[in-house]
Amino acid sequence: ALPAWSAPPLGGQKISLTVVDTLLDAVIHPNVSFHLDRDGEVPTHVSPNVVPASGGDVVNVTGDFFTPSVTYIFVFTSADHTVSSAPATVLSKTLLTVATPLWTASAGAVTLRVTRDGVPLGGAGLPFRFTEIITMSVPDSGLVFGSYLTVHGVGFETGVMHATVYVCVLTPLDDASAPPLESHATAAVSYTAVECEFPKWQLRGQRFNLTLLHSGSPVTTLGAFQLTFELKSGWLSASLGLE
Repeated sequence: ALPAWSAPPLGGQKISLTVVDTLLDAVIHPNVSFHLDRDGEVPTHVSPNVVPASGGDVVNVTGDFFTPSVTYIFVFTSADHTVSSAPATVLSKTLLTVATPLWTASAGAVTLRVTRDGVPLGGAGLPFRFTEIITMSVPDSGLVFGSYLTVHGVGFETGVMHATVYVCVLTPLDDASAPPLESHATAAVSYTAVECEFPKWQLRGQRFNLTLLHSGSPVTTLGAFQLTFELKSGWLSASLGLE
């Protein structure tokens, strides 16, 4: 048996093999043509393995025998969606790094596979997760008689099975004793938008912090900034006619 080769070339190597009988101290088969292939790189770990679906987060994959002259792509796959990264950077023979692509579907668990010149490495792949993220909300104000707003982001959950999983919550800023105001439960319009409808606000107009809840848990905003919304007082007018 041949010993392990610690750093074989990526595409294998043609070598000259000489067979020697050590007991007789004689060459049995001089200059035999031989081709030695490597098994290929095997990615073993990814860090971090949970990132926002908005993309741009740097992730690192560790393994062995990574080669700078080769194109490595990170491929993220769910049951019905696949997104690929730009070519990864080879930091060393044991480390690849890349910025995550925009995940253009509902967030959740996916499988990460590294490809070498289009060929997947490492069998079943590595577990990975994209999380939904808020980028903005519009408009920034409405009337106390009832209002609408749209929360924009990436990775919101869609589908018939998830019809009413989102609620917008307004927490008063100007009057701490006032209760919060919740929107009607709603479904995401798409993986990038949730529209919230608020009932009539019974108190005076004021400013609020805005939180989007998904099945009771708050959705993170990009950069951890706080969304705000203002309910403004207004007048309802009616015209009276005399006959």
